[in-house]
Amino acid sequence: MDFPALRCADCAALAAQPAFVCRRCGGDRLEPAGLSGRGRIVSWTTIYMPPAALAGEAPYDVAIVALDEGLRVTGRLRPGARPDFDLPVRLVEAAVGGYIFAPEDGA
Repeated sequence: MDFPALRCADCAALAAQPAFVCRRCGGDRLEPAGLSGRGRIVSWTTIYMPPAALAGEAPYDVAIVALDEGLRVTGRLRPGARPDFDLPVRLVEAAVGGYIFAPEDGA
C-alpha cells in the first residue's frame, strides 16, 4: 500500500498531506507522490485514553515511523504487534482510521 504524500516540484522535499506550501523552500507547487509505506519505528507510545471513535480499541500503540524515503510520519500499529526501536514496518489498510503499520515480517 502506498503512503499518500506530496513532493515539492521546486526542491523535491516531501510532505505528509495536507500541505499548501513546502516547509523547506516555501514553494507552492506540490505534486502527489506515492511513497512505499515501508520504514522503521523511531519511537512509540501506548494510548490508554483514546478518542471516542477508537474507544473499543484501547489500549493501542502509536508509532513515529521513518519511511524509507526519509519522511517521518505518525500512525497506529497493528493490534498485537510488539513495537521495538528500528523495527521494520509496512503500511496496511485498517477498518477504522484509514491505515496502520504492521511489522514487515508479519509478527
